[in-house]
Amino acid sequence: MSPKILVGYITRAGYTRTVAEAIARRLHEHDLETDVVDLELSLRQPRKYHAVILGSAVRFGHHPTAMHEFITMNRAALMDRPTAFFSVERKPATDEAMQALFRQTEWQPLRTLAVLGVQGALLRRTVAWVQDRLDATSVTHVAAPTEWARIDAFADEVAELVRARTERQRPLDRAMQSP
Repeated sequence: MSPKILVGYITRAGYTRTVAEAIARRLHEHDLETDVVDLELSLRQPRKYHAVILGSAVRFGHHPTAMHEFITMNRAALMDRPTAFFSVERKPATDEAMQALFRQTEWQPLRTLAVLGVQGALLRRTVAWVQDRLDATSVTHVAAPTEWARIDAFADEVAELVRARTERQRPLDRAMQSP
């Protein structure tokens, strides 16, 4: 049986969902099952999954209240399995909003990722384009609309964590099944 991972997100403009789906596609390449769900529309229970990845965008410097509530309500289950968190941000990615979320919810995932959202990427590309025009020798290329290679690497790290935990648990599971 393949480990199953909950990839839960909260989105306003839809871009966080795009990132969540990209993570799920990459996890499928590792032969992991995923459920990609909007946490505001689903009643999925993290305790039913081998691992959990959560994600939301930063708006006005904070993650949505619904994400705080989901983490707080499910903190025990989240602390009992491999977890990760991704944050979509408008300006160059920092971890200030994530760290505030983790402090307020008293939860710390094993892996985190902050990526630039669509508006931030467009702004960054515009600035790079202007710089390129001002300095003809400049070769500034910006990944658009976000850093897909970093997203894939994040999913790869989570897959490795899940596989490592699954391998450690198998001998225990077999021992428990023995008469």
